[in-house]
Formats: sequence, C-alpha cells, structure tokens
Amino acid sequence: LTAMLPLPAPNFLGFWGAGLAFLIGAGTVVWLLYRGRTRNVTFRRIRGIEEVSADYDAFILDAYGVLRDADRALPGALDCVSSLHSRGKKLAVVSNSTSLDQAEQLRNLGIDPSYFRAIVTSGSVSFPLLKRREFGEQCVLFTWRPEDVKKDLEQDIALKVTGIEEADYILAQGTRLLKTAPSAEGRATDVACDSIHFRYEFPEEAIRVLKRGVERRLLLVCLNPDVVSVQPDGSLKYQSGAVAKKYEELGGKVKYYGKPNASIFEVAMRELDVPKSRIAHVGDSLHHDVQGAANAGVDSIFISSGIHGATLGVDLSSRDEHLSTEALNALFQSEEVVPDHVALHFRWSG
Repeated sequence: LTAMLPLPAPNFLGFWGAGLAFLIGAGTVVWLLYRGRTRNVTFRRIRGIEEVSADYDAFILDAYGVLRDADRALPGALDCVSSLHSRGKKLAVVSNSTSLDQAEQLRNLGIDPSYFRAIVTSGSVSFPLLKRREFGEQCVLFTWRPEDVKKDLEQDIALKVTGIEEADYILAQGTRLLKTAPSAEGRATDVACDSIHFRYEFPEEAIRVLKRGVERRLLLVCLNPDVVSVQPDGSLKYQSGAVAKKYEELGGKVKYYGKPNASIFEVAMRELDVPKSRIAHVGDSLHHDVQGAANAGVDSIFISSGIHGATLGVDLSSRDEHLSTEALNALFQSEEVVPDHVALHFRWSG
C-alpha cells in the first residue's frame, strides 16, 4: 500500500491577510487619486430669504456681515428684516460682539430693535460671570483703545488688571491694547497691539505675557471667538479670537464665549419659543455661524459675500452669477462645514 503522506493544512490566515492587505492598498491608491478632487456637497442656493421664508417660523441673525458692518446697515438688510417681521416671523440677533448696546447700535443704523425677541451677544453672556469673579479676582487684559468702545470694561464690571505673575487668568476682549502690570501710579501699563489688530503680528511683550501664562497654566477667557471681521472697505481686522488662537498655539487653555457654542443660541431660542426644526440661523462665518447652527440643532443660511467673500471672489457689489458653485464646493470641503442654504447677500428677494 502506498503510504498516506500528511498534507499541509491550508493557511487561511495567510490567504485572508493577503486579501485584506490588497484591499487596504487598493483603497489607499483610490483615496490618494481622489483626494485632490472637488466633490459636490449638498446645499441649496437661494437668491433671497423669501425663497425659504415659508420653511421657518423664526430666524436668528448674525449682526456683523449680515445686518451691518462697522459703520452702516448692509444693503438689503433693513428691507429683509422688515419683510420677515411683517410676515410674523420671530427674530433674534446672536452676535460675538462684546458690546451690551447692540439694540442702540441697530437703532442708529435704521434697524428697529423692537423687531427682535432677543439680542444676545458674547458680552451679555460672559459679563455676569466676570462680575461674579468666576475666573478669579484679577487678570491681564487684551482690549480696545478707549476711543473704540463706549463702555470701559474695567469700570463697567470693576475689573482688576494686574501683572502676569499675579493674574488669576488672561482676558481677551480686543486686540489693540495689552493692559498688564500697574505702574507706580497704580494705573495699568498699556502696550500697543495694533500690529495684532491689523496684521496678526504680536509685540514681544504680548508674546512674553502669553508664554508666561502658559507656564503658569492660566486660563485665557475669550469674549469674542471671531478671529477676523470684515471692514466697510472689505479688509479684514483681527479680533480677540486671534489672541486665543495664538495662546492655544503656545500650548495654553482657552474658554470661549459666543458662537459656535450652542449655549449662546439656546439663550435666544428660549425667547423665540419655536421648535428647532422651524428655526434658521443666518450668518457669514462657516466656523462660527454655520457650525454654531449645527451645534445648536438648527438649519443655517450662509451669506457668502461676508467674511469668506475674498476666498469666493465676491463682495457686496457682486451679483448671483458671480458666485461659483464649484468655489463653494471647494470652500465647504476645505473647511469641512456645509450649510443648508447659501445666499450671496442678506436680502429679501433676488
């Protein structure tokens, strides 16, 4: 009889391992080839708010870039607000501004503040915490020049400014002055920071203070998460979010008040008293408005001529045909944020 020699057992692990390796390799090649391509994302382009007004009972509006710029109401904004109000839509303003007088400012621009059920700013949600000394007794302060603001933060909430060695936290309200250690007269020393505001260039003293804050593990409290804002001439100016960004880059911890946190939207939504499915937020920042709306569970209407206008090649004088869907697709993919609707301007109809 012929001897029965044992056959080697099938190497199933090797077979499946080889197959898995092939699939991973093939998938990697496809991903690398596809990675640079612009894919279509889902959003609806509209010419005016009228096109979606029947879909919502309430609208939460950003201030800067939607209703206004630094000096004036934006074209079409007054008519759009009036049209929404006359049709019984509930309105609110949610802004990353630290000012407490937004109602007065809107009135001065010709926008009736009585149309809004709520006007909520990062200042209105954060100042009570500062008054209660939630973060400590004294701080180093990045702020504005006196001529830039109507109310002095130090006087309004009895804020105590001190040196970085004695500070309990760092407060970022603005980007034009750094107030730190008191002088011999007991007044805070002012360090000019216009280079931050205009060019995102930090003076040596500002960097020293921020680095020391990181070493001491101090919290930086940011009262306006916006990094930049659009000026009337179309230029961009850096806001207190830029100081927070630098602090994080240096390794520091930041607490933000304002959009895109859902909490600031929730303050407004309590006053609107409308189901989330019937609320839309209108804003011009993908990171703060569109992402903020998503965080709050409401739809978003992205105004493309605002802060992202330069990237998209449009401005306040542009017409709808100037706005490229391909450019929108590319922007939304690069920023990994997609709005529900896209309009060139905040206006009632096209």
